[in-house]
Amino acid sequence: MWSPLKLLSSIATLVAFAACSDSPVPVVDSSESILDARLFGTWVARENASADVVRITVVPFDEQQMVAEFVGLESIDGEYEVESTLFRVLLAEIGGTTWISATELSEPESDVESRDESAWALARIEFEAEGVVLFREISQDIELDGIKTVEELQAVLGDRQNELGFLDDEGIRFVRYDEVSTRYPTTAVVF
Repeated sequence: MWSPLKLLSSIATLVAFAACSDSPVPVVDSSESILDARLFGTWVARENASADVVRITVVPFDEQQMVAEFVGLESIDGEYEVESTLFRVLLAEIGGTTWISATELSEPESDVESRDESAWALARIEFEAEGVVLFREISQDIELDGIKTVEELQAVLGDRQNELGFLDDEGIRFVRYDEVSTRYPTTAVVF
């Protein structure tokens, strides 16, 4: 099953959900994070032609942060398993592109400040069309472990994001849930 944290390494992710990039710091300080209303709502992605489905619901938490609920549905030997995880989500514009960072909210607490500061999923997001967003992770060959500050991460992303091979080639495409039922009625799944 897809790992929720790796998925959003994309926000989201990132999102098969291949192993997305993890960063030791978020893409932006929470006080400087931006909101993009185009992300609000429920999104659905499917891994290839498999029965595995991911649903992400994104809502604003305050004027600068979002919360996303990741729900994965996986078919194992004809039986379905559902996994649900909450994430704190931050967004930044860097070099004319939108980057998303997300960290899993710790259990059992459910407040947005409860989190593992050392694990931030990271992805670049691209709005392809109305109701369609692509999450692209950083190539698995790129190491971010040595980065200690938000400013260092932003410099790397700004300088290298257009380099050949810096981002994965495919990404994960999400379709807004209300668009799924009208555009792709045979793939709509409710869970």
